[in-house]
Amino acid sequence: MAYDGVNCLFTAAENGRCDLVEWMATEGGRELLMMTAFDGVSCLYAAAKNGYRAVVDMLVADGRELLMLTADDGASCLYEAAEEGHLEVVEALLHAGGRELLAKSTHAGSSCLDISLVNDFNAVARLLANFEISTREL
Repeated sequence: MAYDGVNCLFTAAENGRCDLVEWMATEGGRELLMMTAFDGVSCLYAAAKNGYRAVVDMLVADGRELLMLTADDGASCLYEAAEEGHLEVVEALLHAGGRELLAKSTHAGSSCLDISLVNDFNAVARLLANFEISTREL
């Protein structure tokens, strides 16, 4: 469901307000969780971009549907966390979304690993590469 602007849950997630995120997610239900801003950005994407691990953990506990949303440019919550160098958030998202989330790339073809290397976040790049290797089907 698209939304022309930012809602209260998005703002709370973007600012790391676990108390408000928990309350609004409960009161607003699935419909509020799945709303996106005008550019397709979700509340999970906003929390991941800003490095709020506790909010990310709370939101991914709701299920994979929210985890798999992407912005209009194809960037996922994992991509944004990798772009910003948020190692703990990247780790949480990998464990929640696994290879399916790692396989996503932007519409321009940039992967999470690509952007972490471009921005010189070597610890994030190592985590992404090791996760991909460890989950590869033999």
